[in-house]
Amino acid sequence: MKEKFNDIIAPLKYLDSKIARGYAKLVKKWEEKGHSRYTLGHIAILPTFVTSLNSHIFNNIYSGWLRGFDMAQNLIGSVRGKHNDGCKEVNGKLIINDKYFFYQNKFNRVLAPPLFVYGLVNFGAVLFEFFNTGVNGEQTDLNKIFLNINEGCTAFGWASSVYIKIRILNF
Repeated sequence: MKEKFNDIIAPLKYLDSKIARGYAKLVKKWEEKGHSRYTLGHIAILPTFVTSLNSHIFNNIYSGWLRGFDMAQNLIGSVRGKHNDGCKEVNGKLIINDKYFFYQNKFNRVLAPPLFVYGLVNFGAVLFEFFNTGVNGEQTDLNKIFLNINEGCTAFGWASSVYIKIRILNF
């Protein structure tokens, strides 16, 4: 049973590692310019509070709390001026030194990949709708397109904020 689960989850882990590495390269370039990764996280998460207003999935108190925690993590990181993922490496071992950040990052690592994929699926639905209109001449439902853009922006922005803060570690 465990082997089947690992076979199913292996491609998802591979995709997640590629996405995280892409964001790590972006963050490295950003930090080389003297900017904080948390500022970049703010840039990614702040628009989600506007785009989620018209969202069916993200316009609820639970989503707002979770995005609020993510935003708080960006703010605290900006104030502290250094990256804090809740642990530090000492003699090759990871030691938890901030339980809040450690468990928030663990939760975010689980949350980010589905959000990222959900955002891409919504953007794909918008492209499909435009393609379908252009090729088949069918009527386009602008409300559906607007909703997909809002959902996609919210999910993609939130996932981006999470990936920006993730330092690639083997927990």
